[in-house]
Amino acid sequence: MIRIFYGCLSLKSIVIPNSVETVSSSAFEECTSLNDINLPKSITKIDDAAFANCKSLTQITLPEKLEKLSNTAFQGCDNLKTLVFLSMPTNLDRSFFTSLKSLEYITLQSEIEIIWKQMFFNITNLRELKIPNKVTKIEGSAFEKCTNLVNVEFSENVSQIDQKAFYQCNQT
Repeated sequence: MIRIFYGCLSLKSIVIPNSVETVSSSAFEECTSLNDINLPKSITKIDDAAFANCKSLTQITLPEKLEKLSNTAFQGCDNLKTLVFLSMPTNLDRSFFTSLKSLEYITLQSEIEIIWKQMFFNITNLRELKIPNKVTKIEGSAFEKCTNLVNVEFSENVSQIDQKAFYQCNQT
């Protein structure tokens, strides 16, 4: 059901039923008052622009069974500050985070092993990040230009941090 709630300007809260597995393209796009989204465990896919331009959205927790997350799913969510992954989607575009400039806190779950090259590049509001225990490598420029990054908690398993991983960060 593409664009099912597109542009519902007064929609503030949504509880998606457990029977839903996919949030379709532009399903809640331009729902500028939407600030509370309850995604059930059954969600496995979030399509292009599903929640794009939801200007009131400040935090979201992505469910455990999520397999595919479009890199534009939250594009234009200018007030999205907290993003929690209960598990990492198996199909996550490497450019997913680049459109989320307002993120301050990201919680990554334990199965991620590598922080990709430029994964959090230029997310200037990012303040805090805990590196999961399974991470062994942080690729180059992973946090480059994260100018407000002040707290990074490393695990003991990080054995390789590539060149410029934290280039132009204020403090790590």
